[in-house]
Amino acid sequence: MAKQIKLLILDLDDTLISTHPLYEARRHAFAAKMERYLGVEYEEAYETLVKIDKASIPSLGVGLDRFPLSFSHTYKSLCEKHGFEHDVHFDRELQAIAESVFIARSIVYPYTPRILIQLIQQGYELCILTRGDRSVQLRRVIESNLASYFSNVFVVDKKTDIQFKRICQFYDVNIGEAVMIGNSMYGDILPALEAGLFAILIPNGTKEIEDVLQSPSPENNYPDHLFRGTNLTDVPDILTRINT
Repeated sequence: MAKQIKLLILDLDDTLISTHPLYEARRHAFAAKMERYLGVEYEEAYETLVKIDKASIPSLGVGLDRFPLSFSHTYKSLCEKHGFEHDVHFDRELQAIAESVFIARSIVYPYTPRILIQLIQQGYELCILTRGDRSVQLRRVIESNLASYFSNVFVVDKKTDIQFKRICQFYDVNIGEAVMIGNSMYGDILPALEAGLFAILIPNGTKEIEDVLQSPSPENNYPDHLFRGTNLTDVPDILTRINT
């Protein structure tokens, strides 16, 4: 069998490692603190935070500022609603809870190293393309002991079709010889398909950005380039299908 695919571009968060639970734990910590110290119903505090955080995604993206600011904005919103006096020091405590997510250690999916080794042994070139703060994402790669599997780690604010084309040029491969593997239809898959790459969606974790932007399903537009799996363990078999 002639192998068509040469380059695999992989997302990091909730594709190779589990990061969504880290954010969820801090949302729940916020709600518990609001209930304990201000008497706000736990569910109200949690749901208000989720709503405000999602609404800030289009303008603030996935950098270091959005998550802590969402905690602060939610606290101020609840103060206004319930007639509480805003406490600057309490506000800062809440933001510190959010900021702790950026130094927390992520959990590597147990199958990730095994599958990466298998893909390398099959002759694929592997790189990471991830959104977020560069220092945070690089530290997550290193702390997860994944750096040795990848020739490069690209950290961006937003993945675009232009970036995928540039990565293919960097590796001197044709567009049709590259595959994007990620858990976000909007953040990972659509820009890769728009660039002409194959794409494999493995929807681990959650996809808040899809909830906000409600991106349409691209099956009809890219019927021969979009594939779906449950997690990374399905990737080798899907690549076999693409190569044939």
